[in-house]
Amino acid sequence: MTENQFPYEAWVLTAGFAPKKVEIVGIYSSDGWMRAQSRKTYHQVDLFTSKDKAIEAGWRRLDEQCSALQKRADAIAKKKASLLSTPANHNPPSAAQRGKDTPCSL
Repeated sequence: MTENQFPYEAWVLTAGFAPKKVEIVGIYSSDGWMRAQSRKTYHQVDLFTSKDKAIEAGWRRLDEQCSALQKRADAIAKKKASLLSTPANHNPPSAAQRGKDTPCSL
């Protein structure tokens, strides 16, 4: 997007993934950071030419996050299975015995 003349409007995703229109007023640094009218900086990979493209990027990022969470859940399940398969007469401690409430169930 650096080929645009300044100022120009672009779309970004907020931390909560809401698309937001911003006015880019200049280059902040030579490694791809741009400065908005609000004085906030955005990397050029986070700037989109339309709201639809910003939303598409948001869905891709959510898919990546879900994939990472699934990988972590799989790793946790393997660790649980490993702990449960050790001595046959060993019962896993309850959450109260571990001293914490946890969303993970054994």
